[in-house]
Amino acid sequence: MMRVSSSFLKVVVNAPNCDQIVEVKYKGTIVKMRVLKFELNSGVIETLITNVFDEDFTVENFKELYFKR
Repeated sequence: MMRVSSSFLKVVVNAPNCDQIVEVKYKGTIVKMRVLKFELNSGVIETLITNVFDEDFTVENFKELYFKR
């Protein structure tokens, strides 16, 4: 899991849903990643990507995990 900035890949930054899977072609290989978005207390939208696709893990689970780093 990692946080990405607003200058990261457009397909990730512009992902419309708070939890979705996107595919990106990189050096001839398709890379699949899960995009997670949530609002911080400050009102800023945080965007995370991960390779954990298990639907038992919710956006809230990832949010909690990220803040424990």
